[in-house]
Amino acid sequence: MAEINNKKMEKRIKKETKWSNLTDEQREVIRFVLIIVIIIIFVLGVYGISKLLIKDKEEVMTNIVTPGAINYDLVSVGTMFNRPIDEYYVIIYDSSKNESIYYSGLINKYTEENKALKVYLCDLDNKLNQKYYVGEGKSNPKAKDINDLALGDFTLVKIKNGKIVKYIETVEGLQKEWNIE
Repeated sequence: MAEINNKKMEKRIKKETKWSNLTDEQREVIRFVLIIVIIIIFVLGVYGISKLLIKDKEEVMTNIVTPGAINYDLVSVGTMFNRPIDEYYVIIYDSSKNESIYYSGLINKYTEENKALKVYLCDLDNKLNQKYYVGEGKSNPKAKDINDLALGDFTLVKIKNGKIVKYIETVEGLQKEWNIE
C-alpha cells in the first residue's frame, strides 16, 4: 500500500514541477486556451440540442396553411348536371396526365369568343369522380344522365337543361365542335 502511495506522490510531484516550471504568462495562456475550448464545446452543445428540439425554418414554412378558394369552374360528376345555367360544356379529363395542359389551351382559345358557352372542368383524378372512369374504349357515348355515365380518358359533354345532348370523346371532335384548330 505504501508503494502505491509513493507512486501517486511521484506522479503528483512531476505534474506540479512541470506546472511550477512554467512562467505566469504560460500558465495564463494555458488557462485561456482551456476556457476557450470549454466555451466552444458548450456553444456547440447548445446548438446541437436546439437543432434537435426546434424545427428548421424550411420545415416550418411547409406547414403554413393557405386559405381555401372556391373554383366555380370545377365540377364533380355528381354536380355537373345541376349548374345554374341552361346550356354549357363539361370537359372530363385526368389532370395527372400530360395532355391536361393542352386541354386548358383549347378552353382558352374557345372562351376568347364572345358567344362561347360556359365550360366547366371535371377531373377524373379526383376521388369523387373515379368510380365513373372505365377506361378507353369502354365508355358509354349514349349516356343521357348520371346513371348511364361511363367515362374514358377524355370526354367533352354538352349539357342542356340537365341532360347530355352531345358526347365527344376525342380532341379532334372537340376542335370540330368548337371550330378551333
